[in-house]
Amino acid sequence: MWKTLKEYLRLEGIDCPTPLKCFKEAFKAKLIDEKYEDVFIDMIEKRNLIVHIYDLDQAKNIYEFIRSEKVFSAIESVYNKLKNTD
Repeated sequence: MWKTLKEYLRLEGIDCPTPLKCFKEAFKAKLIDEKYEDVFIDMIEKRNLIVHIYDLDQAKNIYEFIRSEKVFSAIESVYNKLKNTD
């Protein structure tokens, strides 16, 4: 998701080399609805945790987060906005 936003924003003349920076810029550009702000912040936190997971329960929690309806809805919302931009 962040790489897609990074490329879209690059084409708009906005440089965002990190996931957090891309999500912040996407919020400013109204590509991410305010109601999903917490979901995207959670995505960044989970992404950072994945690199060093050695605990099965923690891995299961992240897996369940990724599969959740709120994550799907947040990503679908951004997809629809990108699809409808000129």
